Amino acid sequence: PRASHYFYVFDRLLDMHVPRLAAHMHEKGIFPSLYASQWFMTVFTYSFPLPLVLRIWDIFLHEGSKIILRVSVALLKQFELEYLAMHEFEHLVQDIKNIQYKVTPSSLIRMALSIKVTSRQLEALDHEYMELTGLQNITPSICSRAVRDEWMMQPPPQ
Repeated sequence: PRASHYFYVFDRLLDMHVPRLAAHMHEKGIFPSLYASQWFMTVFTYSFPLPLVLRIWDIFLHEGSKIILRVSVALLKQFELEYLAMHEFEHLVQDIKNIQYKVTPSSLIRMALSIKVTSRQLEALDHEYMELTGLQNITPSICSRAVRDEWMMQPPPQ
């Protein structure tokens, strides 16, 4: 259930940040489980260029798991116009699966960091997912990890 939870949250973030592309992909029957599994399971280490992976991991270790979602949204946002022009299912999925050959690390990281994903948003999406699936107390949820990560970054009380 954790993978489907992540896919759901990512899909909803696409709806929020790139709504036209999200609608286009839904219309074609293209959902995150078709292309993002490898991104999430390996935190981009499987096929992305090492300089990009190192930058993502630096942020991941410093800020926590939200960067995985932000980079994933940024990957699609960066090529939104190109993907909106594609109408064949196979071509679109194949291009997304090979996106690592098209990205420029610095522009992708800049775009990812400009995408606002708050713990409050993640918490709301967690609750939405739990209501839809009827699951209770998904642990650790995306939100609880994000909240924990933010809490860990707070300076100790004086």
